[in-house]
Formats: sequence, structure tokens, C-alpha cells
Amino acid sequence: MGQRVGSAVRRPRMKRALVVGAIVVALVGTSPASGADVSGGPVDDIRAAYGRVLNESLPMSERLGAVEDGSNLRKTLRDFDALEEVVDIRFNSVQLAVDSARVHEGDAEVYLEVYVDYYMVTGWTGVAHKVDGSWVVARATICSLFLEWTPVRCPGSLKRTRSVHGPKAKTEVRGGDTVIPLTFTDGGRADLVVPSDLHPDRWTIQPRASLLLNDETLVQLYFAPGREPAQQPVRTYAGMPGRADVALDAMRGLVVHLDEWTVFVQADVLSERERELVARHLDGYTTKDGFPVLTPNGPLAFHRPKPEPTTGVQLAKSALNIDESLNPMELQYTDGDDFFVTIVVTPGPCPTELQKPYVSGNYGAEERCTENDFGRIAVEGNAGLLGRLIEELRVERYRAGVTTTSA
Repeated sequence: MGQRVGSAVRRPRMKRALVVGAIVVALVGTSPASGADVSGGPVDDIRAAYGRVLNESLPMSERLGAVEDGSNLRKTLRDFDALEEVVDIRFNSVQLAVDSARVHEGDAEVYLEVYVDYYMVTGWTGVAHKVDGSWVVARATICSLFLEWTPVRCPGSLKRTRSVHGPKAKTEVRGGDTVIPLTFTDGGRADLVVPSDLHPDRWTIQPRASLLLNDETLVQLYFAPGREPAQQPVRTYAGMPGRADVALDAMRGLVVHLDEWTVFVQADVLSERERELVARHLDGYTTKDGFPVLTPNGPLAFHRPKPEPTTGVQLAKSALNIDESLNPMELQYTDGDDFFVTIVVTPGPCPTELQKPYVSGNYGAEERCTENDFGRIAVEGNAGLLGRLIEELRVERYRAGVTTTSA
């Protein structure tokens, strides 16, 4: 579930594994949409279909009939029924329970919960389709759930949703130091000195953005290089004139293709009218350096204090940085799915009170002011690396910007 920080929502990053040595209790799905249907009519039919798919007490034919393309998933459901033997864990039942749904004629977004032995282990977002007058679970939903959380696989080409990373950060060696040159969204520049023993190819730059719709509704965006398809398509909305229609992915939101980048718009908290406006008014391009530049128009504008004009991408704040008036640069260092840190370097006056360090298990977050009055550095992620980075990272050769650039 997204973590609300100030006015921004960030999704926690976790390893997805339903059964690995034990049932992992984790929650990564989106919360039910405001105003979603909760009972009656098609929602009850959708709820019944979801409840049949993994119910081993029902005949296999009835279970397969509740899934789109069920006739080709017989072996998949049998493999799931035998999961106990594969992972050597005993449980009595796994159930998909529909919490609520947002219905769009013959398709629906479904907000569900996964129960193992009547204990909720995860939330998820899926799709239902109306086929020959009956509601069924979308094939992509059940297959993506199996793919991300279990060893069970469906036949076909569905691929695991890859972690979203931006382009590699350029590293240089200067006088024995490893340096990452930074360019901020306001045009300012600086050098970030990082530990030399960290692998230089594992630093990436992650653009994200916050927009305001009609000056009041926060619209959170995430970026991925390339043209990412919708894994669980629900419906489409009209895009900008001359652009392709915008798909709605049940898990990842609105999928907007902008040249060499894909923008994912968190959509579960938006009304249908708001989704239509975002899809119709969000545009952008890619710079020669390969960074995305957003050009929202009409009811969409960058989430920045007025009347300061902005163009380009406003990068996301860390969990510790909630000042929407500044332009931080976000970097990630990744070593496998479970080992990562996010670093946010923010120019400008450092606040007199910094948020207190936080550590929980293997996750930590901390921020500090820089020694040269440049601004502040925030680090979050792997707790083992956190303490070292917060002490060793330093900013040198800061030059304030005079124009606004993309990244």
C-alpha cells in the first residue's frame, strides 16, 4: 500500500514472494479507489468469480469457468493446488476475496485480498471481464499473481513486471575519488562523491514527478525507460492529439508512452473524469541526453509553488524530504532485488530541524545537512549501507542554476 508522506505517495519496495520457506506477510497492492462500488449487481458477480478460482473444494471445471481462457489453465491451477508439496508448507486454503471494484461496462478494476488459512497476506489489484454475459477473472490477473508470488507459471509470454530503474548515472574518477556529476531540475550542477568500492554500473537516476490537476488534486508519476506495455489492461482513455490512446493497467495505473519513456500515473485515487483529463493533457519528449521532459497543459501543472514557472521533470522526494518547493536529484544504488538505497541530494537552505533517523529491520532512512552549506542529503533503503553513506557522501563544486532543465 502506498505510504503517504506529506502530500506525496511512495510505494514500498519489497521482494515479492508468496511462499519462500514461510508465508511472507506483505502488502503491496493499491488501496480501494474512493467511490468504488462495494456491493450489489456486477460486483457480487465479480466477487463470486474470484472466490471460485482457487477453491479446491469445487470441481475443476467450475474453477476454470471463472477465469478468462480457463480451458488453457487447467495445468496451471493443478500446479497451484500442488504448491504445498513444492514449498513443503502446509496450509488449508488460499482465497481471493474482492474488497471492492470499479466497473466499466464490460471490464472492471478489482481490489482484492489474498487469504491463506483465513489470514490476509497481501492486497492486490486485478481485472474482471464480462464474457458471454458472465463476469470472469482476467487471465492476466491470475497469471501475474502466480508469477510474482509463487513458482507457478501460466503458459504464454507473460513476463514478471521488472523493477523500474532510470538510466545509469555517469561516474568519473577524479583524484582517487568516484564522482557522480549531478544536474538539478533548476539547472544547477554539483559533484556527488560516493564510496569508490561501490560498483560504478549500479548507480541509476530515477526521474519521478508530481503534478497538480485543477490546482488541487495531486497526480503522482513514475518513469521507466522504453515502451512498457500494460500487463493487466482494463480500458483506454483518449491521449493527447496525435498521441496513442492511454491504457489503464490495474496494477500500474495509466500507461503513457512518451517517445523513449513510459510514464505510469497512479490512478486508483483518481475519478474517471480526472483520469480522462490526465490522459488528454499529459505530454512530453526526450532530451538529447536521454532524459524525459514533461509538458503538461490545460488543467495539469507541475506541483510547485506559484508563480514560479517550471518545465522538465520535478524529481521525487525521499521519505524524509517533503519540501515540494525544492528540486532534489534522486539516485539509486541497487545490488539485487533486496539490496538498494535511494539518495536524494537537495540544494537550498537546510532546515533547522531534520527528521529523526528511522530504522526498522533491514530498512532505514536518515538525512543530514552538508558541511559546505550546499543543502542536505537523505538516504533510505538498506540499513547496513545507510549509516556508511550518510557519513561518507559529500557534495562538491555546486553551481547554482540559471535556467530550468530536465534532469
